[in-house]
Amino acid sequence: MVPRRLLFNKFNTNNLKTAPTEPIPDLQKSLRYIKGVGEYLATLFAKKEVNTIQDALYFLPRAYEDRREITPISQLKPGQNTSVLGKIHRSYPVFFSRSKRRAHEVLLDDPDGVPGRLKLTWFKGPFQKEKLTEGTLVLARGEIKIFRTELQMVHPDLEILGKKFEPEQISKGIIPIYSETLGLFQKTVRKVIRSVVNQYLYQLEEKLPEEILKKNNWPSLQAALRSLHFPAADSDIAILLEGKTPAHERLIFEEFFSLSIGLALKRREYADEKGIAFKKPEATWAKLKDNLGFRFTGAQTRVVREILDDMTSDRIMHRLVQGDVGCGKTVVAAAAALVALEAGYQVALMAPTEVLIDQHFQNFQKWFSGMDIPLVRITGSMTSKEKKDALKKLSETAPLMVFGTHALFEDYVQFKNLGLVIVDEQHRFGVRQRAALMSKGTKPDVLVMTATPIPRTLALTLYGDLELSVIDELPPGRKPVVTKVYLEKQRSQLETLIRKQLEKSSQAYIVFPLIEDSEELKLKSIEAMLPGIVKAYAGFKVAHLHGRMKSEEKLQILKDFKENKIHVLVSTTVVEVGVDVPNATVMVIENAERFGLSQLHQLRGRIGRGADESFCFLMATHLGSAEIIQRLKSMETIHDGFKLAEVDLEMRGSGEFLGTKQSGLPNFQMASLPRDFDLLQRARKDAFELVAKDPELKSIPQLRDFLKKKMETVQLN
Repeated sequence: MVPRRLLFNKFNTNNLKTAPTEPIPDLQKSLRYIKGVGEYLATLFAKKEVNTIQDALYFLPRAYEDRREITPISQLKPGQNTSVLGKIHRSYPVFFSRSKRRAHEVLLDDPDGVPGRLKLTWFKGPFQKEKLTEGTLVLARGEIKIFRTELQMVHPDLEILGKKFEPEQISKGIIPIYSETLGLFQKTVRKVIRSVVNQYLYQLEEKLPEEILKKNNWPSLQAALRSLHFPAADSDIAILLEGKTPAHERLIFEEFFSLSIGLALKRREYADEKGIAFKKPEATWAKLKDNLGFRFTGAQTRVVREILDDMTSDRIMHRLVQGDVGCGKTVVAAAAALVALEAGYQVALMAPTEVLIDQHFQNFQKWFSGMDIPLVRITGSMTSKEKKDALKKLSETAPLMVFGTHALFEDYVQFKNLGLVIVDEQHRFGVRQRAALMSKGTKPDVLVMTATPIPRTLALTLYGDLELSVIDELPPGRKPVVTKVYLEKQRSQLETLIRKQLEKSSQAYIVFPLIEDSEELKLKSIEAMLPGIVKAYAGFKVAHLHGRMKSEEKLQILKDFKENKIHVLVSTTVVEVGVDVPNATVMVIENAERFGLSQLHQLRGRIGRGADESFCFLMATHLGSAEIIQRLKSMETIHDGFKLAEVDLEMRGSGEFLGTKQSGLPNFQMASLPRDFDLLQRARKDAFELVAKDPELKSIPQLRDFLKKKMETVQLN
């Protein structure tokens, strides 16, 4: 038995070495260079995206445990929140017959044999419960409760120390808690991190300018990392757990600063390049106003003026137009297109789906009627002859406007005189794809549009190299869509409401997340639900639409729906953008809990486009937590897409908010949006000021070299 006094070996950062004892490999080399890290352990670390020595230095604790006081079991009292060292007396599953709940319980004894017992209880099963065997030493932390005269911890944080146990495994002080994976335990992670910091921390070079560190009273990079891996014994653990120490702030700021420097350099590159100085159009703009039949809103007029200022200057325009669903971004893009077209140039409009391309093509045909401007399409589903004819026009004719999907990136697509690139739904394309299309002209202007409301926090990180225009006003007469969350048990009630709307000659969308059933996801699908929908709306024409259909088939279904030949359109999210049927007043979204608020808002935007009151019904099936219910309920009261986006970002975080890694959002290690928006703004301001004074970054060579290497990696990928 190990005496208690030997278990508390003070965690003293002063004992860490500050210089290597043998030749040090490069920080980018594999973690396997660390003594004791073999292939198996390196594989486990790789699951946490820790592959190199530098990765390990930045693999920061997810939490901290206060072991400045470890209470003996015999001295525990109800209400305490403390750490307890114990030896497992018994570990066993439990079934509660009355509540039908299952649990797992562990009885702990004092390791020194002092009388006293503590019960640990998990209602979902503890992590690594197969290792909780008799005689194993564990360290548990949580609140002490009393249940039927027994002392108990429910769902404690647990560290398994094992039966063969070294005194240094228990360290008195504030102890770092790292993210684990199956087979990778705290004692192992701490040992490896201690070795890495001990030997290699001194190699990390400072990336922030000295004046920024002094201005904010922040520690150096090395001091910040050391203090987070090994907090001083007198640290305020509450501030550590909140991530608000000067070390945390400094590292978060550095992430934002590095990103902002890159964006500032990119914007400066745009500003320094000379582009096309277009003249203000006259004849075509007058004709456009006649063809529209409505007046621009104040917001549209303001944004058109901002675009015109860019296009008539000799600098290359790089502008993002952002606005809520139905605010009229596309017609603003049409006005921009006419600036280039009247000057004799070509315009390319790129969108992610053929459905959206055809919608744009039809709208521009109507708006450009009588202007003698050739319009062509280039999509993947065109016949060889159609594509050949379109490509011939593109290579020979100017002015001309082309509408295309990803097919526009292909090498065989050649322009005669490309003057403006318009990218719709930018979040569906990567930065490199945008650049590939730009390279097909001689420094064309670029206009990017998105109907996905993006909070300002994300706009500064995703599109910080672009000038931002916001259309924050809807056309007059638009009524808010009545939105209601329904549960599965209310389906028949919902179907009755929808039938009443159909009987008034309205039309309805029913949107599913899947085409076919999936056992893994357990979501409703078009395939499974279509027969029931046809039966529920007997007497009305029901059709279905999804992305796997041939282009002609999709276009015919949409045409029939617009002409009210189809009353209920059952679809996947292919209708999310571009489909405009004013007579459709009902939108049902199945498995609504699986969608983000911004996407739900996008789908809701397909209705409410006519004079009649419209209804969006969110059918929730697997609600889960109260947070999910709260998130869906926010759709009932919030109709502003930007406010919904902020709610979504706050509740789900940036990664889940954007949905996929290809979104272009930087992979922040510590920074979090929108929590750290204040630091983002400060970092952006400092970065842009620095680049204005020192565009070659001579004052911060370490950061310059770091960014250069990062850009080289991006190019290789």
